Amino acid sequence: MRFQKYSRRIAVATFTLVTMLASANAQTPAPARPLKSLTVGIGTCVACTMQQAFRYYDEKHQIIQKAGRELGYDLKVRWLEFPTAPEELAAFQSGDVQIGFLATFPLAAQLKRGEPFRILTNNLGYYPWLLMVKKGSGITKLEDLRGKSVGLALGSTAQFAFQNFVYAETGKTVHEAGISLVSQPIPLPTMPRGLAAYVNFSPATLAATENPNSDIEPLFQLAAPPQTGPAYSGPLGKGGGKALPSAQKSPWAPEGFVALRNFFVTRDPFLKEHPDAVKAFVIAHQQAIRALSAMTPTQVAELYPKETWTVMPRKAYEDRAIATDLLYKHRDWVWPGEDSVKILLGESQQMVDIGVLKEPLSVKEVQAAFSAMPILKSAYEATGKYPDTKTFTDSKAADMRGKPVWELDFSAYEKFNVRAGAR
Repeated sequence: MRFQKYSRRIAVATFTLVTMLASANAQTPAPARPLKSLTVGIGTCVACTMQQAFRYYDEKHQIIQKAGRELGYDLKVRWLEFPTAPEELAAFQSGDVQIGFLATFPLAAQLKRGEPFRILTNNLGYYPWLLMVKKGSGITKLEDLRGKSVGLALGSTAQFAFQNFVYAETGKTVHEAGISLVSQPIPLPTMPRGLAAYVNFSPATLAATENPNSDIEPLFQLAAPPQTGPAYSGPLGKGGGKALPSAQKSPWAPEGFVALRNFFVTRDPFLKEHPDAVKAFVIAHQQAIRALSAMTPTQVAELYPKETWTVMPRKAYEDRAIATDLLYKHRDWVWPGEDSVKILLGESQQMVDIGVLKEPLSVKEVQAAFSAMPILKSAYEATGKYPDTKTFTDSKAADMRGKPVWELDFSAYEKFNVRAGAR
């Protein structure tokens, strides 16, 4: 009897102890998995408005790092600056940059060479491209550049915009029109020796155009919108602000002789090795652009280092760069869509016309460039599925648009011909 009572007491005590331990274990969370440590080099263009705004927003709020922790990464971000995309390509090759910027023109050339770049998000667009000449040089119309040299960043969108403009105006390549192209990626307040003109984008040219002592001025604005500059004198009249009739025939109308789309891209090996780190970047970019678009241009400019305004006229930058950027004025979202596909295909076809490529990109090559689509769709869903379908396809928007890439049937573009129009 005593043995039975003793046995029961042991059993009850054992049961109670096991129950308490089980309860304690249930209330104790499982230890968190250690975060993967990863350094990511991110390339930006020195004068590229919303790229830089994203950078400075991240440096203040650590938004990429926060998104990374949610997906299992301890991300160390290194922001690197380059004047244009061609200078950045070497950093991709060396491994200094894992995510960087490429506009459609240099990207198309890289894809045609078989380089495994993968498109992530839009980071800017809708920039004025200016053909600058020296004041009093006697160069007042396009024909005056025959036999002369024009400086620009070779292999960049500046080259495409200018060559496409020459082709639309004359039906000739720049070589056939007697114009030589010379490498000059840096906008200067004076005309470099040996050049009759140079091409660059605003805001990069603001320091020159806003300087009363500058001896250069625009002859033409090639996009956003396409029009004459103050140096012009010719069949359209005299002075700036006159619409260019040839631009109406451009497949990129109403944007101009180029519909600038600049993407953040990565390379396929990094995408496959670190898909969640890429997703964290995409999520952070969308969150940052939503936040930046809700600010005034002055508030966005406050994020920039003070030394920026020692070389850049701040008020002009706020009014004519931040306030007019694609990702501020026209969109508060970063997702690439049908417009991006058409621009890549169409620009590559025009690059054949102007003698830059031998063959245009195939639909298969463009589709491969968008192989991050599942990650983009997942990031879109994780950030609240913003914007809605109607916004993506708004036909009244001033910028070209279309369905997000993850909803596209790429086979539908097999017969796409930019000469028949892109909208």
